[in-house]
Amino acid sequence: MNYILSLIICSGINNTCLPPINYTIIYESTYKCLIDGYKNSITIMEEIGEEEVNKNDLYAKFVCIKKPKEEKEEKKISENI
Repeated sequence: MNYILSLIICSGINNTCLPPINYTIIYESTYKCLIDGYKNSITIMEEIGEEEVNKNDLYAKFVCIKKPKEEKEEKKISENI
């Protein structure tokens, strides 16, 4: 199974979330996807900055979405014949 990371930034004060950031990297394991989720959460919070995070009570949440592995192109072609 493959996974895609989807990360969301939310405000605890406004009780709202921004639209999800869906990454294009395809991970081969839950573990690798989760590790990148934590790393990207930290990076985004650092980019937003301490003042803005504190002012809006911001937090990050993320999920690793399962994506079935794509079949080889050859198999898809042969099935259509």
